[in-house]
Amino acid sequence: MSLRKFRFMQRSCVWGSVAVLVLQPQFLFAAEQPAARTPASSQAARAMSVVDVELQANGLLVGQLVDSQGRALSAAEIQLTSNQKRWNVLTDQQGRFQLEGMNGANYTVQSGQQVQLMRAWAPGTAPPSAAKGLLFVQSSDVVLAQNCA
Repeated sequence: MSLRKFRFMQRSCVWGSVAVLVLQPQFLFAAEQPAARTPASSQAARAMSVVDVELQANGLLVGQLVDSQGRALSAAEIQLTSNQKRWNVLTDQQGRFQLEGMNGANYTVQSGQQVQLMRAWAPGTAPPSAAKGLLFVQSSDVVLAQNCA
């Protein structure tokens, strides 16, 4: 290879490297970590799970709102949201609620500060593990634990 070709290739490599570093500066900071999540948000993300619930005939969703001790919460507002639609319902004396005309879809269920993700299934289409109704626990002091002695 001639000296002329070698220098051309050398310059091309240098200019190519400069172009990459100018256009893609994240290569310079590859060791930099993204902003860390706070412990509370990490715990909330881990605690958030999707509950499968089978709707009854006519798209009837039945559920019960209780506190962390299992006591029914009466006259509490529950809000279900799916896409652009929102439903509000109040619980009865036993903490029970019903919503008719629901479709199989993903819903966000909220009461107070407590949020639960729910996947509603049309009658006869739910997996065997799906619940027949939604048990919604409202509490700010729910603690997840494993292998406690």
